[in-house]
Amino acid sequence: MSVQAMVLNLLGTLRRRYGLTYLFISHDLSVVRRFCDRVAIMYLGRVVELATAAEVFARPRHPYTRALLAASPSLSPEARPPAPIPAGEPPSAARLPPGCAFSPRCPHAQAPCRRTDPALAPDGRGETACLRWREIAADTMLPA
Repeated sequence: MSVQAMVLNLLGTLRRRYGLTYLFISHDLSVVRRFCDRVAIMYLGRVVELATAAEVFARPRHPYTRALLAASPSLSPEARPPAPIPAGEPPSAARLPPGCAFSPRCPHAQAPCRRTDPALAPDGRGETACLRWREIAADTMLPA
């Protein structure tokens, strides 16, 4: 952990000193939250949510993002967004299901989700690839 912190601090110093931009790929959400300005959440090779790190962690829109954050280790579990853990296994990336790739595991999926592959669309603070994000946000009292 101390080596990781040293490397991240060095990258941050270099970014500020030289005005650098990084494409930082990680599964460690605590590092992403601390290190990144903007975050793209991917599911099966597709971006499903794109926003500032502050927005993604405070108000996740896509059901996969919400499940990912709910499942990540935290010292403050009460601060995590409410989200059920997705059932089943991800489908093969070589044979994606029709419609939204997350629909077979999404607790909010309905028939249109299984037919339509949603594109990233503006959501008021970033972009989300979900047909039902507004309804999901309203049901869980998440600010739109």
